[in-house]
Amino acid sequence: MKNKDINQMLANYVSILKAETGLFSAFSTLLETLRVFVKKREWQTLEKTVEALDSTGGDIIKLENARHSAFCMLKEQYGISPDAPLKLLSPHLGDEWNREITGHSVKLKLEVIKVQTQAKSLEGYIRSVSGFLTRFFEELYPHTKGKIYSRKGKAKENSENPYIVNHQL
Repeated sequence: MKNKDINQMLANYVSILKAETGLFSAFSTLLETLRVFVKKREWQTLEKTVEALDSTGGDIIKLENARHSAFCMLKEQYGISPDAPLKLLSPHLGDEWNREITGHSVKLKLEVIKVQTQAKSLEGYIRSVSGFLTRFFEELYPHTKGKIYSRKGKAKENSENPYIVNHQL
């Protein structure tokens, strides 16, 4: 393959890295917005943010697949295994491409770590509030603990072998 074609492939790979980094940055901003809306309990605005997160997440998946495909094509051009890491491709590239690809790969990894940290923080906040409220209501209404209620809100007798239905399955 010609050097020009490889340079185009490398430029395409770098542009995908940049685009994916930008999407993760946008995802991070949306997560921060979500955190604010959860704390303020603005449920309608929160729902719109969740929809935007879903859309951005779908775009990230598409770009991730495109990046993986472009990376595999690059490795194929140099006779490197498709499962090989970036460091095995580096010796075949020039210094300029190495710096650019490595720099953008590091930026992407940092954005991914930022998103993971924000997601864990939000999850921790929600678990903490949920746990507090559960304990609070159990203390406030101890007579309701372990009760089963009908659709009309009236307490029902517990049977000897109750069934648990998971509606998410």
